[in-house]
Amino acid sequence: MSYQSGYQVPHNYHSANSMEPGVPESLVSALDQKMIPSTTTIKQISTQSGDQKSGGLMLFQLPTGSGQGYLKSGSAYLKCKITFTQAIAAANMIAFQGGLDPSGANPPTVANASLGGGSASAIISRMNVSCGGVLLNSIQNYRVLHDAILNHCTSVGYRQHDSAIMEFTGKSLSSVIANGVLDVCIPIMVPCMNDEQSLPLFLLNSPVVIEILFSSVNDAIAYTTTAVTEFTVSSAFIIYENLNVSSDFEMAVKMKLQQGAVWSMSTDDFYNLSLANNANINYNIGLNLSSVKGILWTFNVTPVAGEYHNYSGDTQTDAKLYLDGRLINQFGNLDTIPQQYMEMQRSIGGMFDYVTSSQSYGLLPLISDTNVVTARLFGTYPLTSYLGGIACNRSSDSGFAFTGTPCQTINFTRTCAGTAGTLYLMVLYSQMIMIDASGSVSIVR
Repeated sequence: MSYQSGYQVPHNYHSANSMEPGVPESLVSALDQKMIPSTTTIKQISTQSGDQKSGGLMLFQLPTGSGQGYLKSGSAYLKCKITFTQAIAAANMIAFQGGLDPSGANPPTVANASLGGGSASAIISRMNVSCGGVLLNSIQNYRVLHDAILNHCTSVGYRQHDSAIMEFTGKSLSSVIANGVLDVCIPIMVPCMNDEQSLPLFLLNSPVVIEILFSSVNDAIAYTTTAVTEFTVSSAFIIYENLNVSSDFEMAVKMKLQQGAVWSMSTDDFYNLSLANNANINYNIGLNLSSVKGILWTFNVTPVAGEYHNYSGDTQTDAKLYLDGRLINQFGNLDTIPQQYMEMQRSIGGMFDYVTSSQSYGLLPLISDTNVVTARLFGTYPLTSYLGGIACNRSSDSGFAFTGTPCQTINFTRTCAGTAGTLYLMVLYSQMIMIDASGSVSIVR
C-alpha cells in the first residue's frame, strides 16, 4: 500500500543526455525475467486470545523460519464475526462510526440517515506488528488513519462497492432482533505487509506477532433507538497469502547473510497521537527521525454515545509545520478550503492524481443544512471527511529510501474555532527493516 506514490522516474533517466538519440522500450526485445520456481498458499491463522469485547486485546502469531517463504505484500486481512449487544426494538439501527454523512451537512435524525455508515475497521483502536520483541509497525488511532486513507486514497467506487462488501462500509444494520451479528473481512493496513517488498518469513527467528486492541463502544458504534452496550469479536482469523520458494533459494539468501550482508526492506510507519482540541494549538513532537514525509490531521467533536461522529476541519484559519525550527509551508495562512485540500493531497502523494478520488455525497445538500454555502461548494470535505496535511517529502522516486526530511523535533501549530473534542495528528515517516544472519530484526528510522 503506497501513501506517497507520486510520479515515477523513467527507466532510462540515467542512461543518456536529453539531446542524444534513444530507442523506445516498445521497439526492443522484452527484458522481463522469468519468475523463480515457487508456489502460493492462502493460510489461515487463528487467534490465541479467544473472543474479545470492546477494549480487549487479540493476538495472532504467524509462523516463521525455514520453509515459510514470504508473506505476500497486500494479501492479509482479518476475518471475524461481530456481535452487538442490544435489546430488541422495532426501529433499531446500527452502523460503524467514521462514515460519510449520506444526506447533507446536518442530516435528519431518522433511522440510518443519521448514522453515516463507517467501516468495520472502526472496532480497531491500535494495531502492532512485531518480531522478537521489535516493533515493525505500530499504528495508534488505527480507525482514524484507516478512515483518512479510505476517504482520500482510494476511489468512490472502491468505497461504495468493494469496501461495502468486505467491511460493511456505508451501511446500517436493521437490528430488529436482539444482538445482531455481522461477518466482516477487514484489510490489515500496516506498511510492512503492504509495501513493494514481501516480508521474508523464512529469514526470521521469531514469529510475527499481530496485536489488535479494540476500540470502545462509543468510538466504534453508532445506533438509533436502543443503546448498543457492547460488541464482541469472535471467530477471528488472519488470512494471508504465503509465497513458498525452494529450499535452495532460501539457503542461497541465508548464505549471503552469513557472509556479512543484511536483508533490508524499505517501508513506512505512522506516529499517531491525539490531543485536546484548542483554538490555538502549538505542539512539539521529539522523534529524531531520518525521513519525515509529512503530517496529517483531523478533528472529532466530543462524542455523544450512539451519535454519528464526523471528521471536521473546525473552521481552520491556519496551520504550520516546523522541522527543527524551519518553516515548511511558507505561503501565508492555510485558511481556505481549496488550499487545505490541495496541501492535504500533496502530503499523501495524490496531488493532481486522476485515479484516486476523495469521497463526497455530492453537491446538493438538504434544505435543512445550516451551512448550505460550504456544503454546496465543497461536498463533505470541510464538515464530514476533513483531513489536513503538510508535506515534506523530498522525492517520490520509488528507487530511493528515506526520501523525507531529517528531523529531530517537529513543531505543529494550528488555529481554528476551538470546538471541544479531539485533534488527531499522524506523522508519516520512512524506516528500514533490517534482518541479519541470525534472523534478528532491527529498525533504522
